[in-house]
Amino acid sequence: MDSLADALAGTAGTIVGKLFTYPLDFLKVKVQVSGAGVTPAQIRAEVLKEHGILGFYQGLGPKVVKSSTQKFIMFFLQRFLGGTYRNIYMQGVPESVPVHTGAYMIISWLGEILGLPIVIPLEAIVTRVQTSKTGETAMEVITKIRNSPGGFLSLFRVFPAYIFTCCQPALQYPIFEASRAYILRGRMQLGWVESFLVGAISKAIAQIITFPFERTRSKFQQLQKSGENLSPLTIMYQLYKEEGMGFPFYGGLWKGVESDLSQGILNAAFMLMIREQLYNFVKGLVYAAFGAKRL
Repeated sequence: MDSLADALAGTAGTIVGKLFTYPLDFLKVKVQVSGAGVTPAQIRAEVLKEHGILGFYQGLGPKVVKSSTQKFIMFFLQRFLGGTYRNIYMQGVPESVPVHTGAYMIISWLGEILGLPIVIPLEAIVTRVQTSKTGETAMEVITKIRNSPGGFLSLFRVFPAYIFTCCQPALQYPIFEASRAYILRGRMQLGWVESFLVGAISKAIAQIITFPFERTRSKFQQLQKSGENLSPLTIMYQLYKEEGMGFPFYGGLWKGVESDLSQGILNAAFMLMIREQLYNFVKGLVYAAFGAKRL
């Protein structure tokens, strides 16, 4: 029951976050798949000229479906695996004490990986809609993928890249939970501002560290659309050869990290804030709906 409540609260937070931050996400993807020397300002001007302000919401529907599905699976598994770990290794330890950091990192990583069979096709559809120059709809993209050589199975060639990007939540959520436990000190939940700030900081740290893998994944999916079949490692090497190693906020493999951070931080902050505030309320509804005794 706790797993379902956490998944529902996290999903609600994800939807709210995406509605607020989607234009930034759209711009981030455009920057990541553009050629060297293309700036966010140039992309903004191009989108406004060709599609108007609504152009920044191209692909919103598929993105909300993808993100909410991904977070539902991840939070459900995260809570379920965390509860299993507590029952085995932390019997008698108060719930206010977070799961051991190393174990929570593995749990968060597994929670993301186990959802990949659903997330990978949805992410491919979203990226192709966002980068389409002709305004393709999600259904048109799905038809093209289905009729392409290998069909949907071909999308899973990016699986190794996703294994690496799954390291981001493996850093983000342990940082959030450890910070949350430190701040609470006997309280039931964080306040609105506290959960927003802790969510933003934990996301920023994880996102900066893992950004090169995120950019490689987006580039891979964009190249698949044009029929180029390169491995994620080959793409990363090509980006390195063309643009250099770089450093956070200094181009190279971190090109576009500014847009990624602005969107990612705000989205995570909204999502974790809503999740934090709704969890106990949703938990009560779930227990009442299933006639279970609330612990």
